Order: sequence, then structure tokens, then C-alpha cells
Amino acid sequence: MNSSVDECEAVLPADGSAALAGECRFALGVPRLLVSVRSAAEAAAALQGGADVLDVKAPERGSLGRPPRQVVRAVLAVRDVLAPHVPVSIAL
Repeated sequence: MNSSVDECEAVLPADGSAALAGECRFALGVPRLLVSVRSAAEAAAALQGGADVLDVKAPERGSLGRPPRQVVRAVLAVRDVLAPHVPVSIAL
């Protein structure tokens, strides 16, 4: 068995809640929450709400719209402060 799975199972909450770090939820096969955001404010709200992955998009530029660089930088800055372990995807 994978040692990261063993480590995660060792810290499972006794009450059965899903209050695990994103890495453990992934290792244990628990679904993760991806939230698409358009701004730093949306990123902050998503992270505070438990997002496991941020997906930066600009839907006004189409379904796969590339966000402006300043938006990407702002989202990354918020992520770095609130939850540096959370991965970010960006529509290119």
C-alpha cells in the first residue's frame, strides 16, 4: 500500500467527517472540489469555501477564454497567502 495513503488513513477524523487536507482526499480517492474563478475575490471565496483546485478563466472571452495576466497574478497571490498547497489551472 502507498505510504501516503497509510499516512492519510492514520489521520482520518474519528467522527467520519471529510475534514482532510486536499492531498489526503486525493490519496484516498475522495472527490475534490474544482472551482472556476474570474478574480482574486472569487479565488478568496472559493478557498475559504474549501476549494481543492482553482481554475482561472475568462468566460467573457469564450468557453476556454484566457484570463488577463493581472488576474492570474492576483489569483496566485491570494492562493499563496490563503492556501499555497492548492493547485491552480489556467485556460490558455
